[in-house]
Amino acid sequence: MQLSFPVVLLRPGMLTALALLCMLLAAPVAQAQGFDYNRSVYSAGGFYRYAETGDLTVRAQAWGSVRYPGLHEVPQGTSLSALLSLAGGPTLAERREQDDRTLQIRFYRTGTAGEKTLVFEQQMTNDIEALQEDPVLQDGDVLVVDSVLRIGYTWRDYLPIASVAASAVTILIQLLK
Repeated sequence: MQLSFPVVLLRPGMLTALALLCMLLAAPVAQAQGFDYNRSVYSAGGFYRYAETGDLTVRAQAWGSVRYPGLHEVPQGTSLSALLSLAGGPTLAERREQDDRTLQIRFYRTGTAGEKTLVFEQQMTNDIEALQEDPVLQDGDVLVVDSVLRIGYTWRDYLPIASVAASAVTILIQLLK
């Protein structure tokens, strides 16, 4: 007795359709597994991992005027100043001598009920200084860096205003004659 099985010949277009069907059937299973921080779906540059495999880590966020904002996974025991450095430090525009730059660093910690509490705050004017204190990071900490540049004025900035005012006075005197 000889068994015979039907032979199905697949063309290249059929292989593609079969592969798409398999991917669609597997998609709900992949979504049910949850969010994978190691492969950020929001941004390729939004997640940074600085730990070696097997290290105990914490995840802290750095936002605002930093070069690399996002979620940073760092080894346990990492300090706030190290996170600021890993985030690329504060991004600062060029400052003229008469301008004032204020850099404000705020550090929040997540409480047991999920609320954010301000743990550390430091404001620097026209300089970058060492942090007054350097807390150790915990899971869920948030670093926010704000940079404000207040542009100062010189006599050159007031010169066009003075010339317009002088022209207006001259015209007014001529009209009143």
